[in-house]
Amino acid sequence: MCFEWAIADEGFVDLFLWILFAISTTIIASVLFFYPCLARWLARRRGPIASVVPEEWPTVAILVPVFNEEKFIEQKINNILQVDYPKDKLTCLVIDNGSTDQTAEMVRRYPVTLLQSERGKNNAINAGLAATDAEIVIVSDVDTTVEPSAVKEVVGMLHDDIGAVSGLVTLQREKIPYMRSKLRFHVSDWEMRYTEGLIDSACSLDGRFLAFRHSLVPRLPDEAIIDDL
Repeated sequence: MCFEWAIADEGFVDLFLWILFAISTTIIASVLFFYPCLARWLARRRGPIASVVPEEWPTVAILVPVFNEEKFIEQKINNILQVDYPKDKLTCLVIDNGSTDQTAEMVRRYPVTLLQSERGKNNAINAGLAATDAEIVIVSDVDTTVEPSAVKEVVGMLHDDIGAVSGLVTLQREKIPYMRSKLRFHVSDWEMRYTEGLIDSACSLDGRFLAFRHSLVPRLPDEAIIDDL
């Protein structure tokens, strides 16, 4: 009798494992194949969203959260100062997030606004949001180089019912296998986010260069874990 029960138990385990395998395979296939195919099909039906040149350019504030960035902060500020956007409509706010190096001292040499915040990137962004009344806010990381036309491009996308948009971020190429695989993942991930954006289902954007209407996000919620979400 005990031998028969052992056989029965083993058969049940095999059945359970096959069911678990089938469920796992279905989930993986849905994530990697069915969902992307469905999203791309719906996106093709809608078509791309065009960038529109507004009759009057809105005011824009670029927020740059920093923490111990003395090696890169000057390059970042010089990059922003070269952006092609009406100078009377554009401000740059650098938010020092408790740096212990010479970052703050370096920022003071440039015609930008320096703010201080408690530790944490979200705290830095909220300090910047509270200090500006610009219509459009752009958050950009120190390690991101902004193309001169990027601000006009993202502002031109914020029309009708579009509330937030992030620019295409391209990674610097390195001749190492890890970087090549990272680049492939980055491209496929961005393409999926772009497709989701076309069908109004994007759940996150890229915090390295993210623009949004200030009226929609006057402050990041305290429970937010990351700024991209």
